[in-house]
Amino acid sequence: MLTRLAYPCRKAKGSCGYEWGSGSADRQCGGAGLFALSYFLIARISRGQRPVIAFGVSYLLGMVTPISEIAIRLTDYPAPFMLASYMALLGGFLAMAAALSIFHRKRPAWTAIATLAVLGLITRIAIWGGTRDDLIYELAFQLPLALGFLLCSHTAFRTGKGQLNHTLAGLFLLSGLNFFIKPFVAAAVGSGQTARDYAGRQPLCRAERHLPLQALFRTAQ
Repeated sequence: MLTRLAYPCRKAKGSCGYEWGSGSADRQCGGAGLFALSYFLIARISRGQRPVIAFGVSYLLGMVTPISEIAIRLTDYPAPFMLASYMALLGGFLAMAAALSIFHRKRPAWTAIATLAVLGLITRIAIWGGTRDDLIYELAFQLPLALGFLLCSHTAFRTGKGQLNHTLAGLFLLSGLNFFIKPFVAAAVGSGQTARDYAGRQPLCRAERHLPLQALFRTAQ
């Protein structure tokens, strides 16, 4: 969910990055919007499926991230959109964890969800202005996002039964572990000196292109 799609235009000098057009963010936003609309329509048509509204809310939150990254490129005051992009991404993950519980008629882990939301906000503010591509900075940046995915994995495994739910839990687990790998990739290949650089340039190195989870390495930075 909400991973950047490769949209190479031309290789940037002195780096392994490729510039990419705003069409990438447009497609992310459009895709998330279609998913959200689908869930809302299902809930509207079938009263017994009302809990799927929670999945729609998760995707609506996620839509804020690509919209914010477009705004980062267009404004002289990117700070609010940088914070909105990060918190919306984290919020989408946490809303997905809540949605999984609601779908199975279980009480969401509100305490864990609220704790991770506060942790993410405090962490993002604490590292504000830090050195991008520094390993400590990148680890701090990705930790709340990784924990959000791991909460989704735990929720899927705890609330659902059967192979399908266990498979979903495994996929969430892999995605969460990926966020622990991203800092080392960013430190090695770079992600841009500023958020605007990252929003306008997509790292796409030869080594990364051959990784099985290549798309996940391009999740919003």
